[in-house]
Amino acid sequence: MIKVLYAFDHEQRSRVRGRRYRLGSLLTLCLLAVLGGATTLAGNARYASDASPDMRERIGLRGLPRATTLGRLLSRLDGDALDDAVGTWLARHATDPADEAALKLVGVAVDGKAVRGSRTREKAAIHLIAAVLHEGQTVISQRQIAAKSNEIPAFAPLLERLDLRGYVITADAMHTQTGHAAHITAQGGHYILVVKGNQKNLSRQLRRLPWREVPLQHRTREQGHGRCEIRRLKV
Repeated sequence: MIKVLYAFDHEQRSRVRGRRYRLGSLLTLCLLAVLGGATTLAGNARYASDASPDMRERIGLRGLPRATTLGRLLSRLDGDALDDAVGTWLARHATDPADEAALKLVGVAVDGKAVRGSRTREKAAIHLIAAVLHEGQTVISQRQIAAKSNEIPAFAPLLERLDLRGYVITADAMHTQTGHAAHITAQGGHYILVVKGNQKNLSRQLRRLPWREVPLQHRTREQGHGRCEIRRLKV
């Protein structure tokens, strides 16, 4: 339980000065409001007031929290701890026991994105790095990238709490780092990483391989992002 105080007007001062809300109910309210298109704390509060009594009852919400109440709550939360809890729950429920029995490898993409609408005149946009299941696009781990930093230092903490046995981690060329590869294999995982100019020696070694003698396994041709992309798969 978390105790949050209202800012009462003059006529209400004789009444009870506080109200208790369940933490899970407020977080669920914020989640539903954002999924419904809310982009501000005031929008979250309006979503609660517009919601049906049945919906509020189903999430255990008694009373209508103000935007200031939600703001105080969210400012006190440890974002990484919340991400860990949600990601662990999603990872557990997104795994099919039948696939585990068959020892099926599971693809997990690591990628970073800027949070839409988070840029202000005073602050740069918030960047997050996430681990997402290839099948179903479920986020099983997430971290906020520190200001004036990049995705590379956040890679290991992102995967730290995950059991990588049976997982294949995929990432772009930024994460083609010796330390990243060692971290994944030490946890029992596998990886497929893109090699570009940031790993010059490795790139030269790969180019010297006899690719002409290797059979073509698969080929795709797609139009996207203003360009034609052709991909060939050889093993």
